[in-house]
Amino acid sequence: MDTVYLDFSKIFDTVFHMILMEKLLMYSLDEQTVKWTENWLKGQAQRVVIKSSKSNWQPVIRGVPQQSILAPVLLNIFISHLDDGPECTVTKFADDTKLGEVADMPGGYYALHRDPL
Repeated sequence: MDTVYLDFSKIFDTVFHMILMEKLLMYSLDEQTVKWTENWLKGQAQRVVIKSSKSNWQPVIRGVPQQSILAPVLLNIFISHLDDGPECTVTKFADDTKLGEVADMPGGYYALHRDPL
């Protein structure tokens, strides 16, 4: 068995809310649940403070709270497209992804290393 482990750095911060909402609808979640999720993610703001200088508050349009129970589920939905294309077995949980391939003949491990992921 040939295995590659991937750990996506800062991936929870990259989840664009609009794309996530589209994917939730694509997976046939009812509109009320999607709206609830959107409202849960909305209302956050951020700014940069350097010494005494402060930027204006800006709405947060991406990212999911990592401490929440929903974060791994929402992230898995957001990156669900990673399963499209690779010939190897893809196993995901939150920001940890594992690619696996049986290498039962000489040169068999090339299939895993050829995959576009």
